[in-house]
Amino acid sequence: MNAIWSLYFRASTLRSGPEDMPYSLPLLRTTLVLWLLLQGLGAVLQARFSVPQSLMAQVWLLAVLLGATWLMLAFKGLSARVVQTFTALLGVELVIGVLALPLVIAARPLGDEALPLWLQVPYLVLLCWNLGARGYILHRALQIGPFLAMALVLTLLMVSFALLAMLMPELAASAA
Repeated sequence: MNAIWSLYFRASTLRSGPEDMPYSLPLLRTTLVLWLLLQGLGAVLQARFSVPQSLMAQVWLLAVLLGATWLMLAFKGLSARVVQTFTALLGVELVIGVLALPLVIAARPLGDEALPLWLQVPYLVLLCWNLGARGYILHRALQIGPFLAMALVLTLLMVSFALLAMLMPELAASAA
């Protein structure tokens, strides 16, 4: 497990790409289960949204990311990279999610109040890190330039939030 966690950390710090992940469906399934458990823990720990709302939103955002990634890989004729790319994306989500847990715990007592600056800045840093790592993985997996990969990541983020707002308007209204 240490070797796998090390691979995830290396992908998170842009030192390895999806091509360095083992091609393993059991590893992908295990990574997905760990991601779901982490999201469940995060949903229970946060106080702003209900647990089902929070989980549904996270699963939706991941489905858009993985679905779009699968479509882009298929379009470029690189479908053989799907398992490794998904594993790398989920691994990055795990690493950054674990690092975000202390922030979620620190924000819990605030409930619906606005986050203080000392919590906003680390959240922003983790968000930027996550987006950068996703861009790096797509850059390597799709064999495209890093700027195009980042543009794709940002576009996917905006599209997934827009779709989430349409799918779950009560979530978008309570976040505003």
